[in-house]
Amino acid sequence: MVSQQQQQMQMGGTAATVKAKSKAGANINLLAVQRVDPCAVAIIDQATQTALYKFNQERHQWEKTDIEGSMFVYQRADKPWYSLLIANRHSPADLIEPLTSELQFKLHTPYLLMCKADGIAICCSFKRISMQKYS
Repeated sequence: MVSQQQQQMQMGGTAATVKAKSKAGANINLLAVQRVDPCAVAIIDQATQTALYKFNQERHQWEKTDIEGSMFVYQRADKPWYSLLIANRHSPADLIEPLTSELQFKLHTPYLLMCKADGIAICCSFKRISMQKYS
């Protein structure tokens, strides 16, 4: 029979080691967000693979933009107090969207639809992770 300690070692270390690695990763992500927005103070949530779409009103269809990468919802030290960032993997053009009361959200998993005050609609698509490889 395998002890709990042996199981932890097989899975990458002790609980303290895993927690330390997780904290180090969070710090690295916060530093990456702060390079884009120096007012960022804490990451609230994140998604590793996000693609941005914009709604073309003339064609009445969603069009994929060239913005794709990790998404971070984060707290700021100044107004607006919260923002959303998609750190673009394809070009230096990241998306920063201040999260204000003027934004309207609708969740249709795996999509997050946002309508801005100016009527521009954008959609974040989240890549689903197959849970089969974790079972």
